[in-house]
Amino acid sequence: MGIYFFLWDDHERGEQDKKESKFTITEKFDGQKKVAFTGGRSYDGHIGGNKWRWGALLSTQMNSFVMNPRMNDFEYGLHLFCEQTEKKSKESEIRELVDQAILWKAAQPGEFMDLSRDLFEQLKDADSVTYSSQIIVRHQAFINLIPSLSQRNNKVLARYFAAATDFVDYLDIRNRILDREERYTSLWCDYFDNPDKSYDVMASWAQSKLRRYSNRLAAWEGDYRGNDSTFAGLIRLNGPNASLKSYFEGAMLLNCGIVKALPYQQVLEKAFNQIQVFWSQQLHIRALGRYIVEMASEQGIDEGIERIFTVTYKKNGREEVINLTHGL
Repeated sequence: MGIYFFLWDDHERGEQDKKESKFTITEKFDGQKKVAFTGGRSYDGHIGGNKWRWGALLSTQMNSFVMNPRMNDFEYGLHLFCEQTEKKSKESEIRELVDQAILWKAAQPGEFMDLSRDLFEQLKDADSVTYSSQIIVRHQAFINLIPSLSQRNNKVLARYFAAATDFVDYLDIRNRILDREERYTSLWCDYFDNPDKSYDVMASWAQSKLRRYSNRLAAWEGDYRGNDSTFAGLIRLNGPNASLKSYFEGAMLLNCGIVKALPYQQVLEKAFNQIQVFWSQQLHIRALGRYIVEMASEQGIDEGIERIFTVTYKKNGREEVINLTHGL
């Protein structure tokens, strides 16, 4: 347990990576206990007046007192979030944040153009605009999903990382989720199967595979040293393979603990510490969110996952809120 900070802060730029976990234990005179645990990791940054934040929170609680609590005595929940605050919103930024809402199924792909246009009209004279995308997984959905979310399959992973690959407004394929998923899945699969290849090799993969669709995109993918949004640049920046190994070890331990009703002391904090390693990067949070909503849809339980897209802004001295919510 504990709180860890990595903080660089001046008046123009600041970054904070925070991990926090906490047990709350209530014990009766006869030794029965009720235990709650929360563990989260979040990243906050700012440049001038623009801010961004992402992260995840795992929460567990018991509804009754029991002797010797075990992992199946808890109710579980998971919360993912991505937030961004802008002094003034540009049209391209609005499209990027609508893309995030669609990625997590708070909106539908067919709504992209209308929603982007409507938001731009509503926000063009607004100040301090905050966009928030959230996924909230309640207990029963968590129990249904954790077996799938603890089993590594590189082809499945590649699909969700492809969808979560950075939006780039001026590049066809990069500016549509379904196109990213279709064109980048094989690249991510190559990476997961061969994670030790050099960044130069990964950039050449991207150029070779994407040239058949767009010479402009292929050329852009070659400049990974100067662009962290390219395929090779994302891997260099995020290094997902090592943290995925830790995530799946933790998720498997958590699932095993629930299925086998293991003592919580053997499982809960250790599983969280392994899982949270994967929560350190925005790409990972975006891909995990896509993984959750797609798995929920495949299992027919997508209404058990709350997906929220909220825009908060100031206009004419008043605070206004736009809210899109699906599920629950």
